[in-house]
Amino acid sequence: MVGLLGTFSGLLISIDKMGGIPKGAFIQFGASSESGKTTMLIAIALRLANYKKVMHFNFEMSEQLLAKKIRQFDPTEKQLKNYLIDNVSNKLDDLKREIELHIRDGVEFFIIDSKMKIRTNAKSTYENASLISKELSLICQRNEITIILINQMSEESQRNGIPALKDSGDQVYDADVVWFWALCPLATPPFQAQTPRSHKSRIYQP
Repeated sequence: MVGLLGTFSGLLISIDKMGGIPKGAFIQFGASSESGKTTMLIAIALRLANYKKVMHFNFEMSEQLLAKKIRQFDPTEKQLKNYLIDNVSNKLDDLKREIELHIRDGVEFFIIDSKMKIRTNAKSTYENASLISKELSLICQRNEITIILINQMSEESQRNGIPALKDSGDQVYDADVVWFWALCPLATPPFQAQTPRSHKSRIYQP
């Protein structure tokens, strides 16, 4: 059952009221290409940065473009201090090691942009997606950290309006929360025709 979380700004307010996103949650965030996934996650990361450090693994764009997107939100000095960026390697084994290193430095919240750029030794896209979700879910459980993984909705789900992650596999099973940035004609700018929907949540209910 897909439940409406609310508007973009409403989701950010909900995060504030909860004191941030709960520790230990592995969150899959799916949407179509060019739908503003990264921009929305930057906004969420900046809200989280009001409380603690946030690590953004950036595999999708140049450092200059990411910095420009962050500046559009007019972040405070505290938010910028707590907003960390890492683009060392997109290989899954390297990514896991980087996460472990940042955990030792006190980072509890991670955003990975995106699943589509993570590389593994899997022989198929199905196995690749399943391996990524399995390994990241285990890291969250073992270390009580939160990871938000940017993902894509499948082409079929975009046609029929039924939310589903691209490449399927065990991605939904491994996740504690699955959000979809789904079509909604009533959404307000700057995210026109988009609204976040919760497909699954072991952590909290909207």
